Amino acid sequence: GNHINKKSEKNYYNLPKFQNNPIVLNKNLMLETKLKEIIKSQLISDVSLGTQLSGGIDSSLVTLFASKEKNNLETFSINVNDDKLSEKKYIDFINDFLKVKNNIFEIDDNCFIEALDKVSFHLDHPIHHPNTIGLFFLSKYSSEKIKVLLSGEGADELFAGYSRYFRNTFGFEFLNKRLRLLNKFIPIKLPFNSLGKHYDKDVNYIL
Repeated sequence: GNHINKKSEKNYYNLPKFQNNPIVLNKNLMLETKLKEIIKSQLISDVSLGTQLSGGIDSSLVTLFASKEKNNLETFSINVNDDKLSEKKYIDFINDFLKVKNNIFEIDDNCFIEALDKVSFHLDHPIHHPNTIGLFFLSKYSSEKIKVLLSGEGADELFAGYSRYFRNTFGFEFLNKRLRLLNKFIPIKLPFNSLGKHYDKDVNYIL
């Protein structure tokens, strides 16, 4: 960050370069172990439990490690009844590969519109992301069968998963680590060349 005036330019701080930061690199080596430990601990439950699966990187990793610890794991997904928006092929790919039972719920534009008022009421503010509606229906339908649902929510904030982060090396390296970890267990190059999340060029480059 720089401050510039007519007389001088002063450098107040620099973001550390990811490749030269041994602390960050060491933590990335621990990512797989930590994820396994955390997910295993979250599987301790005296009520029915499953995982949310969108077909993306993070929910796929959660489902992968949970399936290794829990027999007869079931996954829960929401699918939009629109070929342009549907990510069902990615959900099916992970379910078939891991051989887990999937419960998928279909929603359409009518469901979306009808839920707007109710979801806004419970959030106590206007909806700023359309995925909120999907999560509402996922929670509603899955709660009829299970009481605990593990998900990959929050991983984009922790691991710089939003597309705006790909403009710098720091964000791209985080995506790199998560994709390589997933690819260690699941062959995601095909048909996962896009992961349903606009990662086409990034995934092809990394893998």
